[in-house]
Amino acid sequence: MLEVDSELAAKVRQENIRMHNRDSRVYDMRHPYMRDKAFQESFQADLALMDSSLAHLEQVRVLDCGAGTGNLTLKFLDFGWRVTALDISGGMLEVLRAKVSNGGDRLETIEADAEEYLLRQESSFDVVAFGATLHHLPDYVAVLELACKALKPGGLLYITGEPALVEQVGPGEFRLLRLDEYLNVCYKMARRPQHILTVLGKLLNLSRRDEIDESLAEFHVDVGLDQDRCRAILEASGLTLLHFGSFGYFGFRLNRLLARLGRVELRSQFKLLARRD
Repeated sequence: MLEVDSELAAKVRQENIRMHNRDSRVYDMRHPYMRDKAFQESFQADLALMDSSLAHLEQVRVLDCGAGTGNLTLKFLDFGWRVTALDISGGMLEVLRAKVSNGGDRLETIEADAEEYLLRQESSFDVVAFGATLHHLPDYVAVLELACKALKPGGLLYITGEPALVEQVGPGEFRLLRLDEYLNVCYKMARRPQHILTVLGKLLNLSRRDEIDESLAEFHVDVGLDQDRCRAILEASGLTLLHFGSFGYFGFRLNRLLARLGRVELRSQFKLLARRD
């Protein structure tokens, strides 16, 4: 895990705010998994397992950390649960609120840093969820420890869409991920020609003073998250692991086809579900 001091942590948070405010209106377009039927159905299977584990509760209270434009929040609302959608980006939460047609009375949105918010939330929620969020945070270990404490007894911790340690990704999947990145750049340049200037600037090692540092906003992506350490934190916090899975995702159908034809083992991302005893 990358070590951070307070100054670097503040920069990581600031670049996340800037990047996600900038991208909030086009976030769903830039992230194909938001529109992919098979990928979204995988979330529904996870939520069905969660729902069966919480069926004895009259009301389920959820904290969606890094809720973004609502990939998980909207599904939680569809289950009839009460959701606190937490995000450091006000722009992302604005897009989320515009999507809510049903269950708005069960939705609370909070613009805040996850670590600071969780410090005040001991034994408060039946579910704490992170959907592609932990890798953006300066200190995901500290946040994960606080999230465990924020659960009520019997509560569930759900993590999905997080990058695995890079050394655990096989060479075949790694090449396809790189191809996916290149195709995504081409796609963005076709849809938004002004993106060409950003790409040229990076190739020529040029940067403007006001340019967003996406390497800070995506702080742990290049290294990945240590799944074993995450599981050790859960165990030390009194949680029992109910499910752990590795998977991978490509934004473009060509790469998915190549992965199937080449029988490439996909393990670049992971998800887990755990219960507080």
